[in-house]
Amino acid sequence: MAGTSKLKVKPDRLDFDNVGDRFAQDVDVSDPGYKGKISEDLSDCKHIATLRPPFGKGPSYKVKVTPDRSGKCSVVFSDTDKHKASLSIAVTTPKPSPSPSVSPSPSPSASPTPTPTPTPGPGTVNAAPGSVTICPSSGPASCGTHAQTVVLSQSNYSGGFGESDGCSSNVATVTSVNSTTYKVAGGSVPGTCIATFVGGAGKFATVTITVVGNVSANPASVAICPSSGSNACTPDTLNVVLSQPNYTGNFTESDNCTSDVATVVQVNSNTYTVAGQSKLGNCTATFTGILGKTVKVKIAIVNGVTINVRRW
Repeated sequence: MAGTSKLKVKPDRLDFDNVGDRFAQDVDVSDPGYKGKISEDLSDCKHIATLRPPFGKGPSYKVKVTPDRSGKCSVVFSDTDKHKASLSIAVTTPKPSPSPSVSPSPSPSASPTPTPTPTPGPGTVNAAPGSVTICPSSGPASCGTHAQTVVLSQSNYSGGFGESDGCSSNVATVTSVNSTTYKVAGGSVPGTCIATFVGGAGKFATVTITVVGNVSANPASVAICPSSGSNACTPDTLNVVLSQPNYTGNFTESDNCTSDVATVVQVNSNTYTVAGQSKLGNCTATFTGILGKTVKVKIAIVNGVTINVRRW
């Protein structure tokens, strides 16, 4: 059974004397030490008041309450530890003033009353950027680009945005910076997950989070023969295949090989062919994936005896 609830709503009662967005009020929801989802049971307040966002995340967030029509109701907030807190809402509307009596008088035909233009509702939720690619913030694959902010916007809406995600804590965390901004930070291992951000009228945007790993090369080093000259033998070429966890794009290459020792030529996005030329020698090729991550491959152009000894 749950102990004393740490979940609090402040204030825990709101009184409204009119309806509409300009009479909206904010409440603060807090759950110290809790970082999971906080649900809002809005069933009692249907058509009486609207809450945005319709759910939140600990340890705290802000809720905008908009009165819709007269009535009394309550909203129950709950976390996954079975802690609960309630918010009482009372909405009243001013009574219309009686119209003064006017004596009829001859007048031209009255102009028709123009039809009021309806107020547009909240538009599409936009997230910038629409996807996030970062490194882990710790561990062997960490790098400087291990965090990025996501900024939310929505036309005809000025409230806060809620967030939920399926990210494991060792892959990525998503934390609120303010009502419209979240920080995505890499954990300790590569992985992928999706974060969902909810704005007004229940509309939402999803952001794919990709945490990439280190670049690796297969083979990790190359020893081949010259393709011409007195030391020519086979094999005189070898393919190097690059990989990087959660990245399927192009790998670039640079090297310090002279043209008479070896050439490194790209075959496709992740494969390069190393070819021996006319002279023996050594050089290094550097292959680069996403976020500036690299791997170095040592290249040795040797005679056939040396290759046989290394194979043995």
